[in-house]
Amino acid sequence: ASSGTPQGVVTFGAGGTEVTAALIDGRATAELPELATGEYQVTASFKPNDAAAVLSSQAEPQTLTVIDAPIALTQTNMTLGLGNPSPKYGEQVTGFAQLTPGATGTVSFVVNGAASAPVDVNNSKASVTLPRTPAGTHTVVATFTPSPGSRFDSASASRTMHVARASTTSVLQTKATKVKKTKKLRKLSVSATFSSPQKVAVSGRVVMTLKKGAKVVGRKTASLKSGKATAAFGRLKTGRYTVSVAYAGNANQLGAVKTK
Repeated sequence: ASSGTPQGVVTFGAGGTEVTAALIDGRATAELPELATGEYQVTASFKPNDAAAVLSSQAEPQTLTVIDAPIALTQTNMTLGLGNPSPKYGEQVTGFAQLTPGATGTVSFVVNGAASAPVDVNNSKASVTLPRTPAGTHTVVATFTPSPGSRFDSASASRTMHVARASTTSVLQTKATKVKKTKKLRKLSVSATFSSPQKVAVSGRVVMTLKKGAKVVGRKTASLKSGKATAAFGRLKTGRYTVSVAYAGNANQLGAVKTK
């Protein structure tokens, strides 16, 4: 009979490959060859040097899971620019992102929580026409999503955009007609048209004031329809009058006053 530490070899197997190592002080260590990604059953069997004195044996198989090694990501630097960081309401603004050379993927632009469709990065750049935003201060955020398998990390950048109220211009027209059955009374029709150089529809109400000298002889309030408002002042005595139309504006448009 044999006494002391058994002597022999241990054969390790995984994925159809076997590696044998000598048993030293009751322990055997071996390095398996590189395995592809997947799950394997690792086996270990002992073969003694003295088969007459020591029995061979086999350990319970152990599960080995091989995963892809993590990719060392390259930090992506991204800057966000605005074609016009201080536009007036209605003016188009282009947002553009500049990324680290070689970066590929898409960039999404978000203004007031509204996101644009992802834009492909081309030559490390991406740009989009931002949606129309109301007057006020807004934050524009650009988020870069790298292509699958890319060595570049995701990134984001933000800019502040100050949107001013749109300017308003007006055209005032008047027309006087005689009141029937009298030569001394007149009827005055007033029309005012408001527009914006930023090509946005002007909406709201206007106040038309008619004066003879310093005296107010009539005041009308009218709603703008397609940028135009009309009113009529009736039974006016012959003389010189001035008419003014005042538009107070709204949250997105400046007011305007026109006198004739």
